[in-house]
Amino acid sequence: MKTSTRLLISLFALFIIGALVYAFTEPLMQQLNRLRGSDAGGLTQIRVGCDNYFGYAALLGRSNRAAMRQRGYALECVDDGANYSARYQALSDGDLDLAVFTKGAYLQVGAPNWDAVEVLVMSESKGSDAIVANQSSGISSLEDLKTAVQNGQTLRVAVTPDSPSWTLVNAADHAFGLEIPTAWYVQTNGSSEALTKLQRGQADIAVLWQPDITESLRSSNIVRLLGTEDTTNLIVDVLLVSRSFAQRNPEAVQALADAFFETLELYSANTELLVEDIINFGEQFDTTISRDEARDMLAGIDYQVLEDNAIRWYGLADTQLGVRRFDAIETTHYLERTFLATNLLNPPVLPPEGAAGLTNSRFVEAAFNASPLSNQQFGQVTTSVAGLQRDFVPLSAEEWQLLRPVGSLKQRPIGFQASQAGLSDRGRQVLDEVAADLNTFSSFRLIIEGHTNAIGDAGANVQLSQARAQAIADYLVDAHGVDTDRLLVTGYGGSQPLTCPPEDSVRACASRQQRSVLRFVRADI
Repeated sequence: MKTSTRLLISLFALFIIGALVYAFTEPLMQQLNRLRGSDAGGLTQIRVGCDNYFGYAALLGRSNRAAMRQRGYALECVDDGANYSARYQALSDGDLDLAVFTKGAYLQVGAPNWDAVEVLVMSESKGSDAIVANQSSGISSLEDLKTAVQNGQTLRVAVTPDSPSWTLVNAADHAFGLEIPTAWYVQTNGSSEALTKLQRGQADIAVLWQPDITESLRSSNIVRLLGTEDTTNLIVDVLLVSRSFAQRNPEAVQALADAFFETLELYSANTELLVEDIINFGEQFDTTISRDEARDMLAGIDYQVLEDNAIRWYGLADTQLGVRRFDAIETTHYLERTFLATNLLNPPVLPPEGAAGLTNSRFVEAAFNASPLSNQQFGQVTTSVAGLQRDFVPLSAEEWQLLRPVGSLKQRPIGFQASQAGLSDRGRQVLDEVAADLNTFSSFRLIIEGHTNAIGDAGANVQLSQARAQAIADYLVDAHGVDTDRLLVTGYGGSQPLTCPPEDSVRACASRQQRSVLRFVRADI
């Protein structure tokens, strides 16, 4: 090949390379030029994975953005349409710096590498997530849903995988023993799509979050089966940070933690500021939210301020009772047990170092130590975090009769000593699991029914069933601090025999009927 030809080819190749470099760098250069000539020039961008859930307005709304600008940072909300798997992958790949998650979603998608770590608890859902049903399908309660499964009925449940919805429906499945068939689930990309399927008759049940819950209940035919207003420590929104980003830029993570808690303090003094931030946040997702709707939705979320994080979630200081609480770890363990029981996840769920390996509370600790709260008497600052148990007023027998059923808890064999009311070791272990369900579904009262078979003296059977039901109540009160006014104890003996599957032998059926049934009830549903 001639030298001149090689030279022409080389020049052409250099031209192509130069054109490609220009094509890729020109937008970046334009952005740099804009930054140099604007107030954004000195700001460091922080990319946060998110979706349209209104509760994220406290972190990604105008007020907190302004607080971050004062610290030299610009927050960018990167919307992924509630695709939690993609969000976590973006964290792992370095395409995101931080992300908003629920603890349940984190457990579902974080393994095996656990490339991100929880640095603070943002909020807890208190009505922002719910299971709703079209009553034309014959479902008006969780007990109806359990019966439909047992009768072989086919229903469709619209739900977003890896989301708060997925956590809620699996927690209900586990606690109430629903055993929803996998084939019933209709997977959707976000709550809005689940609502659309419910409205179009493509689903009988939908698991939604706000503002879609409010929209669904505008139809008189839609009923709420279970909402997080009745739960504690179940749907918990946390802030995750890429471990590599936290190591490289700890000052940025600290700035965001400080700004977030500062913003929550502003909201406590001016709730209307939060309302405005919610409205503006919705507009970013082409969602129109009125002031009244924003105020109503706020009743469904409990933002976790600095002292909640320090004292309740991460045990950085004693409570007013002189004990340390580590709710971040306890909630993780409850969700782990739930996901294993419903076969959503296979063991091992957690990393080798356990739940503590998923949290990094040093940013909360630094914020707490720098605040006036750390120098106060904790009895004055922990009123809202002293305990999980709610107070229940005493009810008369007639008032107990007026309560409506929510659903019976999963049938667990609560063991007793033979022909006696004393709990066995296994029986106490089972009741420890029941206590965890009572803590999680914290607004429901519990009816404890004792049953026997019809063999033997009827009066003695009633006395034995009553004594066993009372033994259950006593253990829950003494070992777990359950409010006695939350419980009603009833012994039926053999007068209301429990049904047995056709395959049971006579002996197996007689054994099955010597059971205790635990039923959640509430004033309205």
